[in-house]
Amino acid sequence: MKKKIVIKKLREDAKEVFEKAKDKFREIGKETSVIAKRGEKELAKITRLGKAEVGILSLNIRKNRLYYEMGKKAYDLYKRDKLSTASLKKLCSSIANIEKGLRTNKRSVAKYLKRK
Repeated sequence: MKKKIVIKKLREDAKEVFEKAKDKFREIGKETSVIAKRGEKELAKITRLGKAEVGILSLNIRKNRLYYEMGKKAYDLYKRDKLSTASLKKLCSSIANIEKGLRTNKRSVAKYLKRK
C-alpha cells in the first residue's frame, strides 16, 4: 500500500515538474521569437546600409574613370591645339550627375548611422 502512495506521489511531483518545464519552454520560445524578429530588422538595416555603401563605391569608381577620360581628352586636344571648355562640358555634366548620386547615398548612410 505504501508503495502505491509513493508511486502516486512521484507521479504527481513529476507531473508538476513537467508542467513547470512546459511553461518555461513556452516562455523561451516567445523570447526566441522576439529576438529573431529583432535580428531580422537589424539584418534588413545592415543590408540597406551595405547597398548604399556599394552604391557610393560604384559611383566613385565611375567618377574616377570620367576624370581619367577627361584628362586623356584634354591632353589629346592640347596636343592638337584644340583644347576648349566646350569639348569637356559633357564629361563634366556626367561627373556632376554622379556627385549628385553620391550625396544621396551618403545621406542614406548618415541617416542610418544616426538611428543606431
